[in-house]
Parts: sequence; C-alpha cells; structure tokens
Amino acid sequence: MPAMDKLLEQCNPAVLSAFDTELTVDLDVSSANESIHINFTRPSGTHGKPILDEPFHPTFTYPIFGDEESIVGYKKPRIDLSFRANDLKPSLRIQFQEEIKLDGLLPKDKQQNLDTIFQGILPPCKLLFWRCPGG
Repeated sequence: MPAMDKLLEQCNPAVLSAFDTELTVDLDVSSANESIHINFTRPSGTHGKPILDEPFHPTFTYPIFGDEESIVGYKKPRIDLSFRANDLKPSLRIQFQEEIKLDGLLPKDKQQNLDTIFQGILPPCKLLFWRCPGG
C-alpha cells in the first residue's frame, strides 16, 4: 500500500518504535476517492430527493486530501456530498465509526480534521456529523 508507506515515512520514529508493524497499519488510512459519494438532489421538504440512483465518486481528491488522496485517522469514513439541482447549494454529511488521535505520531500539518477540511473549499452549507453508535 503506497499511501501507507508514505505515511509511515512521516511518522515520528520514537513513537513508531513503541508499536509493532501490525498496530502501525491500524492507523486507518482510507481512499478519499472511495469515501466520497456525490449526488444531486431535488428540493423537497427538509431533505432533498436524490436524482441519481447511485452516487458517484470523484476522479481525484488531491486538492483537498493531498497527493496520496487518503483520509488518515478515521475508521470507515463516508462523506456524502449532495448538490441541489436548481441552485447547486451543497449539503455535506460526514460519517465515521471512530476517530483515531494522531497527536505525537504524525506532524500537525499531516493530520486531518474532517469537520474543518472542507471550509474554504465549499460555500457555507448544511453539515451533518454522524458517528456510528458504539464506535
């Protein structure tokens, strides 16, 4: 997994030596391209009705998530990005099972925060956060 190899190169060696290899791989690195689901909605009530039967994934996400196009530190992330068809107003729903704290393991500039990463990229929009129960 090339993304994991690049990530491990950036980790603090003193902290890594305390972990075995199997635990290190459990940093939870997910493909941003596969984690983002895009759809268009028709305005109706509080939640729009999806236009497409199946959402689609972006071709690339490096402008948001870096050259590796990876989401690090979140177990099973799912990002639903919908646009209202009539005015393209976005709606963003972010779900994950668990957030893994990476303080001391990765440099601050390599750590990601899903609740703020879209600020400045998307116009102000409805943001929903959901963590899996028991996660």
